[in-house]
Amino acid sequence: APLPDGGRGEDDGLDVYLSHFGTGGAGGAYVTCDGDGAQCEDFAPNDGLASTPSFIVIDPELDAATLRRYCHHEFNHVLQYATDFEEPFLAVWEGTATAAETWTNPDAPLDQGPLEDYQGYPWVSAVLQDGYWLDETYGVYGYYEYGAVLWVMWMDQRWGDGQGSIGPALWDAMANDPGENEPDVLDAWDEISGDWRTDILEFTIARGTFGTDNEPAWLTAIGGAPEVAARTLVANNDYEEIAELYPLGMRYFDVNIEWNSTGVVAASETEGIALVVVNVPETVEISPVPNLNSVRFSGVGTL
Repeated sequence: APLPDGGRGEDDGLDVYLSHFGTGGAGGAYVTCDGDGAQCEDFAPNDGLASTPSFIVIDPELDAATLRRYCHHEFNHVLQYATDFEEPFLAVWEGTATAAETWTNPDAPLDQGPLEDYQGYPWVSAVLQDGYWLDETYGVYGYYEYGAVLWVMWMDQRWGDGQGSIGPALWDAMANDPGENEPDVLDAWDEISGDWRTDILEFTIARGTFGTDNEPAWLTAIGGAPEVAARTLVANNDYEEIAELYPLGMRYFDVNIEWNSTGVVAASETEGIALVVVNVPETVEISPVPNLNSVRFSGVGTL
């Protein structure tokens, strides 16, 4: 729950300000902790949480629907500050808060812009890197960490109740007192799934279906998602690396193939493919697409 703020804002209640101050322009919003000098102060030492009070600022120049969505999003950040304000991975901060928009109001579809950023750069870590890093490293401006809502909502379908239970479960599993960040998001994923290294392969397969005819019904119901960026491999066409494959990053390759009656894959004569090898040991999955003459290979960067 939101923590009392020691009387800041006239009482101990959660403070929500409609203001242009610090929002970065019209339509912005943020949450920050209430500590002196903007430093977060642990509310209760040795309780297993890095918990601190916080407040919300939302720009008033918003239409009613957007204001409602922002309130749901930013309030989730308040709960995160009360649980583990030191968690460094923005994908889990923004992915969970973005999911909370739809969990709180099922009529709110997912914003496609951040999903395009997330699906457009699958070679970036699925949960450990963010849009700020992409911008600083590659000059790619976007909202990758917000697009990580796809991972959070997939986790909720797989390990939660499909209505948001994974949110508190994930954050409770990550929580720790200030200091060494253990457990972290991968520890939490491991606790929830039993083995995150195996589970990320399942997410890799699912991510490759988003935006296709095989997209899961739960995702289609909330507006769907763009298809993941993949390269089509053809004979004598070398794949040029955009960037290295980062830990928990993913590569997708579409290959034109033909299936025979025994289920063996034969190379398509029209494309001249003889053999394709994906050199990512023990992390290759093949997902045939029914009624289409293609197959998608996916590989995951190991940690």
